Amino acid sequence: MAAPKIITMLREIGVEVDDVTLKILNMLERKENISENIVAQKLKLKINGARKLLYKLSSLGLVTYTKQKDPDKKWWYLYYWSLDKDKLKDIYLQYKKAQLVKKEQLLQEERKYTFECEHCGKKYVYEDALENDFSCPDCGNILVEVKPTETILRLESEINNLKEEIGRREKVEHRLKTIKDNKRKIEDEKEELKLERKKKRETKKRTEERAIARKKAASLLPPNKDKSGSKTKR
Repeated sequence: MAAPKIITMLREIGVEVDDVTLKILNMLERKENISENIVAQKLKLKINGARKLLYKLSSLGLVTYTKQKDPDKKWWYLYYWSLDKDKLKDIYLQYKKAQLVKKEQLLQEERKYTFECEHCGKKYVYEDALENDFSCPDCGNILVEVKPTETILRLESEINNLKEEIGRREKVEHRLKTIKDNKRKIEDEKEELKLERKKKRETKKRTEERAIARKKAASLLPPNKDKSGSKTKR
């Protein structure tokens, strides 16, 4: 996902992006796990100032971080930041779904006015038109059936476009999730196989150690004697 596209998404969901934030996003877009020290150096900010901006992006769910102890400073941690592209895509998808619901409500509102007075321009729902015998109660002119307006046609087009975009994104997300789940399953199976082999090796080792211990113990026992007093082998 290119940085300009990220900015467009953020602005669409109502997140204002200033020049400094734009520079941070560009940095995180090009590389993952960037030290906040590098961010501060490139932006010519103090470390606390850079961290404050990064925390703001984190509060929006746009970036993630890991921390490691600073080997040069006791009790000090170094933070490494990355752009959370999956989260950003999810936020954008939810925004598009909210847009779809809003436009469908607007369309429903527009469609409920099924009759209008061509003289005064007032619109009426079917029940009100029927109650007034399909005559305008204000001017007395005949009410006619409303034809699809430009607003209705525009809303219908926007709704169809949103449904197509949401469908495409959900298919992509489902495919990526399936790939991740399969990869995780393979890794889990490998780990289980590794543990099983380790368990078998340990069991074999314990069996061999017990066999050696029994053999050693047997060699330390005194030899048995038969009735004639001669020694017999055990």
